[in-house]
Amino acid sequence: VLVYASSIDLERDVMPIFESNCFECHSGESQEGELDIIGILAETPWVRNREQWVKISQYLALGAMPPQDYAQPTPEERATVVAWIDRMLETFDYETVRSPGFEEAHRLSHHEYDSTVRYLLAVDLNLVEKFPDENSGTSGFDNSANTLFLQPLLLERYFAAAEELLDAATRGTPPASPVLARMMSQLSDVGGSSESEKVGAVFQDFMLRAYRHPPTEEQVQRIADYYMQQRESGVSTSKSLQAALSLVLVAPEFLLRVETPATETEYHISEWDLASRLSYFLWASMPDEQLFSLAKEGRLSQPAVLASEVDRMLEDPRSDTLG
Repeated sequence: VLVYASSIDLERDVMPIFESNCFECHSGESQEGELDIIGILAETPWVRNREQWVKISQYLALGAMPPQDYAQPTPEERATVVAWIDRMLETFDYETVRSPGFEEAHRLSHHEYDSTVRYLLAVDLNLVEKFPDENSGTSGFDNSANTLFLQPLLLERYFAAAEELLDAATRGTPPASPVLARMMSQLSDVGGSSESEKVGAVFQDFMLRAYRHPPTEEQVQRIADYYMQQRESGVSTSKSLQAALSLVLVAPEFLLRVETPATETEYHISEWDLASRLSYFLWASMPDEQLFSLAKEGRLSQPAVLASEVDRMLEDPRSDTLG
């Protein structure tokens, strides 16, 4: 059956077929297979639900939907819906989408985790070899958000990795971390609860880099209080520091890429989130000091500055990860 896709009209040609054959099982409270066709029709542009539309097209083309014990659309009706879906998806002008949209939280891939801890702590242990295998899904990419699950086994590995990383970073011998060595020299003469504010200041910079955005006062205070509790219990400065930072390295803000929640219909990305999007796209790692500095100054999103930073980052050897 020859169907001229360009002449197919949604309301005239497609909706009656949906109403007769699909809505009974795939609308409102009736969502067989977690598919709500009325719902995804209401979400425009329709390519927002591209994966679901592709499945509908494939099931109809193969005769797998509706089930055989239900009334069936004619071959012409199947071809009409499939042609409309294909045209709708393939001819959409993505240039009309001006807002990048809000990116939901998803965990760091193994490669991103390895690169991040290497840059954050200046310690190279390649602990991801002990992590469970990464899934790549149908996309073939290991950093696709929909495949980056947080399995209980992986969470256990994160705790063990944090302990091993910090043990190496605070040993005082290679591969000891200069990052933590500087924190030690600020902390070595701190004692008593009256020094909690000073301790918080020491942790705040590290937490900003680890979380890729400024931590809240409550987050900083929680880590500082835990460190002070360890010291007041007679634990050494090194071990107290290791215990406190281990909480940072297993925090959702570190293990996940979390953006500031959208509060407007048209989402405007924050400077800190833009720095992370750039660095994990081009380097598969955390932002460097220059990106952090520009984000803090509120200048990274300026077109000229942004273009200059992209050029700089592409010239960096870390950009090899893009390929």
